[in-house]
Amino acid sequence: MNEQLDKAFECWIGSERRGEDAEAERALAGVFALLPPPSGPSGGFSARVMASLPHLYQRNPWERLAWGWRAALAVALTLTGLATIFAPSVLPALSWLFRPQVLVSAAAGITGSLARAFIEAVAVGKAWLDVVTVLWSLISLPSLWGAWFVAAATSLAAFRWLLDQSSKRSGGHASSR
Repeated sequence: MNEQLDKAFECWIGSERRGEDAEAERALAGVFALLPPPSGPSGGFSARVMASLPHLYQRNPWERLAWGWRAALAVALTLTGLATIFAPSVLPALSWLFRPQVLVSAAAGITGSLARAFIEAVAVGKAWLDVVTVLWSLISLPSLWGAWFVAAATSLAAFRWLLDQSSKRSGGHASSR
């Protein structure tokens, strides 16, 4: 079978080089006809995967917000520490900032900007968390490990076979034609 596959591959490459599109298409179909059929998951596989996903969204809604509170606390503590370190040397030079109208307008602007940024960050974070949660659940299902391994091994074997065929035809280096 390997000899037949080599001949079919040679026929396809030769047709491509000569620019015979119709013959090349037929030869390529012949190459794929000689390859063994891919092994796929058993029947009902996608239904079983989709049935296992609803458990992802049955978590406590407060768990998703916990990381936000932790991050806010970390930022607040960091800013407090920096203010404690730098306040004695900076405050006398910035005394003009402590007029009420300057403080109120600055605080209102900063609060509005922070609120908008926080709302955007929560929306983006939620989307990424959903993506990571779904991917992690798919990776962590032991019933899928075999399918992941078969898919990776098949892909690696096909790439290796094409690389070997290419290096045989081009004398060890890839050609641009």
